[in-house]
Amino acid sequence: MITSLARRLGFAPAVSAALVDSWSDIAPAKVPTTVAPRGGLKGAKVGDAGQIQPDGAAWSISWAVASGANWQIAGHNAKTTRSLNGAAVIETVMATPDGPVHQRIASAVVDGRPALIVEIENLARVAVAVASVVRPVLLDGRGHVSRIEATTERIAAGDGPSLRLLAPPAAIAGAVAADGDLLAALPAPDAGSAPVSLRCRSGAAQAAAVWPLPHTATLRYVVELAGVTSASSSVPTTVDINRGWSKHLEAGFRVDVGDDVGTAIAAAQRQLLTSEVSPGDAASVLVALAESGFVTEARDALVQLERVETDDARVLQAVARWFQLDGDLEVLADNVVAPARAAHGVATQLASDAGSQAWLPDALGALAAGMRVIDQPDVGERIGSLSSSGVTEGAANEFVRLRNAADASWSWAADSQRSAAEFVRATRAALISDRGEDIDLLGDLPLAWRGQAIDVFNAPVPHGALSFGIRWHGPRPALLWEFKGAAHAPFRLTCASVDPDFATTEIAGETLLADPSWSV
Repeated sequence: MITSLARRLGFAPAVSAALVDSWSDIAPAKVPTTVAPRGGLKGAKVGDAGQIQPDGAAWSISWAVASGANWQIAGHNAKTTRSLNGAAVIETVMATPDGPVHQRIASAVVDGRPALIVEIENLARVAVAVASVVRPVLLDGRGHVSRIEATTERIAAGDGPSLRLLAPPAAIAGAVAADGDLLAALPAPDAGSAPVSLRCRSGAAQAAAVWPLPHTATLRYVVELAGVTSASSSVPTTVDINRGWSKHLEAGFRVDVGDDVGTAIAAAQRQLLTSEVSPGDAASVLVALAESGFVTEARDALVQLERVETDDARVLQAVARWFQLDGDLEVLADNVVAPARAAHGVATQLASDAGSQAWLPDALGALAAGMRVIDQPDVGERIGSLSSSGVTEGAANEFVRLRNAADASWSWAADSQRSAAEFVRATRAALISDRGEDIDLLGDLPLAWRGQAIDVFNAPVPHGALSFGIRWHGPRPALLWEFKGAAHAPFRLTCASVDPDFATTEIAGETLLADPSWSV
């Protein structure tokens, strides 16, 4: 009765602490990684050892491997490492006495519904057994499962997400509160696969599926996040998902500095493109998406600013930057409330935030002009009357700080969405500073990048997009660049921190810059 009342009042019930405190995997995950398909659909969190907690579920999936007679639980009694594979796949490697077993998790749309694709590949030298276990344990504590069904085709806990098993398991097992932790008492692969249907009033229902996995073989299953998918529907591999993400991200801002910066930018952008934008982070996300060239998604973030009731300065700066790079008057007219409110809420002096850089004065001018065009002269006059100061320092330090704070899968422990946005912004600001038609390169370059080959692609700037590369000829850097914009778009390129005498209005070319006298 208490559980039913809690549900009606909107509280998420949890299994009794006395039942599960001794279970495996009940300590909070250090840095969960969020995975979801594009468009802010339902996703899941992935724990330090590859545990999966679907959005809205009061349970998670743990996994274990038997290499020989004994089960090794990922993250509990087996060494595991989590990292990012490509742009979109979370990979956890479990070490066994006979070699590694790899788990890969990626989000996709299957049969028109959001889903996770889970793959477990045996790269150990011998055959192993693999178990996936659904339990009332969350990444940050206890959950609740009052009923569970398991067959050779599906594991369903309650009415929410479920697992669709693409290969029938050799063994199925279930447990309730009195049986203890199923993860600690897994069945042998030959224990049989009779269906399981259990109810547990205390919320401790569990189910496990076990498969034999030969050397080099890969097991796959689908975690259905929002409704049942057809057994005949096509299921992409994690390689397919990575390939699709790579193609999508190629159209946006990309960086290659000869290390993992490109992977980090892709991971941060993927998070921004898949996570539902929270109102508190909407301003930062809007600027990061606009500066990455993802126009449609940036406009979605713009809509979220209507729900931001404080921090007028950040809202106004974000809308100004978006409009400076996008320039769509119709979209501005449809989303005029937030910037109009913010314009009248800020003081006369609009101070730059840490990531606004030199673009702020010109962006405010562009937004003021846009407001006048869409018949908002009072708002335009107010924005035009604001004084502002653009700053150019701090991007390299911010980049280094955020890079050091991320884990191996490029996730941040605190304020993950905002951290991802600020990481994208800081990386761009270290390489490019724009103020209207004037674009300056390499103004706040991190020390580790000096003397390195640098490639930047599709960086949105006012009136177009810029790509450039740096190659070194002894102590002198060669600069290659290409600006794509409307015909006769204003454009002036400099690289003052490297060669104060270089300046050009040519939209494409190459030149050998002066020796910057860097100690590299």
